[in-house]
Amino acid sequence: MIGVVFKSLLWPSGDLQLLSRGRPARAVITQVRSYVGKYGNSYRVSFEFQDEVHNVMKGSCGWFLFWPPEVGDIVTALYNPDDPKRCTLYPVRRYGIAGAMAS
Repeated sequence: MIGVVFKSLLWPSGDLQLLSRGRPARAVITQVRSYVGKYGNSYRVSFEFQDEVHNVMKGSCGWFLFWPPEVGDIVTALYNPDDPKRCTLYPVRRYGIAGAMAS
């Protein structure tokens, strides 16, 4: 257990790394797959965006926002500029903006 905690402190999750070092990009949802999960309907989306040198990149991830996604929706992707294949959509599950969480 100590090893797991130690590892998570030294090597934060990929999502957290993208939040702290990733670049934002305008993305378009290209595919939506829905399935019934443990807590109801869940979605997996595929998306496309352009990296900083205008290469078209593709990614996919789970959808955790409160509205159902639709093909053609414009969203924000975060990607690693050194490896644009490492990407996700923003906001990221389990993380939020501190100011947005305050009431």
